[in-house]
Amino acid sequence: RAAMFERRAQRPKPFVDDKVLVSWNALAIGAIAHCGLLWGDAAVLAIAERAYALIRTTLWRVEGADVTLARLVRGSQTRGTGFLDDYAYLADAALDLYEATGKAAYVADARALASAIVKRFYDERDPGFFFTPSDGEVLVCRGKDPYDHAVPNAAAVACRVCLRLGTLVDADLAAIAERVLVKMTDSAVQNPLGLSSWVLAIDRLARGSTDIVIVGAFDDPRTTALVRAAASVHVPHRNLARVDTRAGVRCNGALVH
Repeated sequence: RAAMFERRAQRPKPFVDDKVLVSWNALAIGAIAHCGLLWGDAAVLAIAERAYALIRTTLWRVEGADVTLARLVRGSQTRGTGFLDDYAYLADAALDLYEATGKAAYVADARALASAIVKRFYDERDPGFFFTPSDGEVLVCRGKDPYDHAVPNAAAVACRVCLRLGTLVDADLAAIAERVLVKMTDSAVQNPLGLSSWVLAIDRLARGSTDIVIVGAFDDPRTTALVRAAASVHVPHRNLARVDTRAGVRCNGALVH
């Protein structure tokens, strides 16, 4: 094997795709955060938080009251303008991290991203979400592809984010999602395999969410046990809110303030 490896090392190396895309990483972050919560594994959860922090520090920009995302980072260079999938997937991942950690900063991030989605991608005249931002490159036609491909449909994920935030902090976001989902219902029913992400979001709208609020000091083993119990059972369309009594946080109207 050593001789083979030495010989192979003389050959040209294959191309390595070493760019970091917001959208793909956000999907991974959300999945890893969910696993860390389900398994009660702090090391796994730390991986998701570190990956999120990298995106937050390198690709997240604040312009006045607005948040914008770059598309990717490669080495020390950030490139491109974020598309709908970057914003929607990252907002969804932030909410997953909130459920796993109880850190309200993730909800604030998700809300800022949702506001950016509404401002830069939402079509008020014909309810839906464009894939490209309003201030991006001028195109002949700004598309609204409704189908799932190798990844979930970005507009459907944006609706799910708005529904999740609608329960947690801002009912106006849920109202925007409802307008889009009502419009998509007939198409999703006729083609559930091609529009499965829409089916999931429409089902959440129709059935409503299951809201679980856990109140207690975050470092109390009893609180941790309650969180693990809530996460260990599959509950469709669950919202898991955490209230740290030692931090003096209270629930008022919405689940999180």
